[in-house]
Amino acid sequence: MSSLQGFEAVSPKRRSGKAVMTVTNKGIRLNKYAVAELEAPKFVKFLINNTTRQIAVMPVPERDANAIPFGLKPSISASAHIYNPRVIESILRYFDMPEGEGDEIPTVALRGLLTPEGNALVFDVAGAKVSLTRKRGRKPRAEKTHADVNLNEDGDWETPDTEE
Repeated sequence: MSSLQGFEAVSPKRRSGKAVMTVTNKGIRLNKYAVAELEAPKFVKFLINNTTRQIAVMPVPERDANAIPFGLKPSISASAHIYNPRVIESILRYFDMPEGEGDEIPTVALRGLLTPEGNALVFDVAGAKVSLTRKRGRKPRAEKTHADVNLNEDGDWETPDTEE
């Protein structure tokens, strides 16, 4: 089998997808692939390496002194949400966040890799993408003014067509 030297078997149990941690000034979200890689634990611990500028997330038992509830609500979403201000602050100090205008939110997205031992996800600050995203949800309904509408021949109000 020397012709297959250096090859590795492809595991059918290995999850496909990209583990991503998204951080805003209000919370941390780990996508469904990150949750799957960590095997959906009840508690996690965040580790920060200032030298390599990396952030690790690893499952821990509840009794661990640094355990944080994972924030997984399977009935609502496959992703996990963490709203711990200390953790958010510790991560965001590595980034110059842009100022958002109106409904824009400064966001950091980091790709994670599972450690060879399979016990933690490691996110590299150097590969992070900082951007502005828009708030989700319903948009406020715009009020029409008399300047926005015209009276038609039948006496009904109509909005003029605006072609650009």
